Amino acid sequence: MSIERFHLGGPLWGAQIWQDDFFSTGARQGDFLAEYASVFNTVEGNTTFYRVPTTETSARWAAAVSPDFRFCLKLERGITHDALLAPPRKTIERFFAAVAPLADHMGPLFVQLPAAFGPERLAVLADFLGGLPPSLAVAVEVRHPAFFDGGSAEQALEALLLEAGADRVVMDTRALRTASPPFDEPTRNALTRKPDLPVRPIGLGPHPFIRIVAHPVATANGPWLAAWADVVARWIAEGRDPYVFMHSPGDADVPLLARAFHGMLRRRGAPVGELPPWPREREAAQLSLI
Repeated sequence: MSIERFHLGGPLWGAQIWQDDFFSTGARQGDFLAEYASVFNTVEGNTTFYRVPTTETSARWAAAVSPDFRFCLKLERGITHDALLAPPRKTIERFFAAVAPLADHMGPLFVQLPAAFGPERLAVLADFLGGLPPSLAVAVEVRHPAFFDGGSAEQALEALLLEAGADRVVMDTRALRTASPPFDEPTRNALTRKPDLPVRPIGLGPHPFIRIVAHPVATANGPWLAAWADVVARWIAEGRDPYVFMHSPGDADVPLLARAFHGMLRRRGAPVGELPPWPREREAAQLSLI
């Protein structure tokens, strides 16, 4: 029992709030990755954006997951945000040396660029992508408004990514922005931090990369998830390997939303396998047999 033909996960593997119903009883932080990976087959590596792991930490992560699990490591902010993709070469080398133990578990490298990275820096992006190992899949997220108006800058960006064999990350915050006040703190934080940009539901390369930021009321997300299920089912039928990541305010509903999305794909006839039960559910089933 496992997910097939696409990759599904969340922005992290260890939200404390999941201890109430997702993780097994008594699970500790050191157990979270293995238990998360027993259900899902990918995760956004947001932790590497803020801090480069040691090689020992990377090796522990690799040992905790199955062979088909993929980490979509976010390139560290010193490279993407501080140096705007033009850091000293040793900085890039240090990042890849640190995550080398994850080589067999690497999904697309997640290159998130700030709004300050505009059309005038496309040549820098081209140089950066050209310097990466040819075997490394890459997904690039841009946030400059000029890349979302359908004009020459957006066309140049997509032509560049196509030539490099890279995918364009799609972040969809539309469901989140239909929420009505009063907002709780997690929702306020999400509304402040997540960009409000047009959605481009296109797959440029072999690994379309989608980040869906949900409405704070889990049951309000059905129409948004259904629309994406249509798109992802089509990509799977085309032979692509989409990566789909669920986000929610405070991350509380990530497992639930991922389960709902997987079910929508199955109902559309997509050959996506079976989503395993939560560790807590497996524990309960075992106890019922005693």
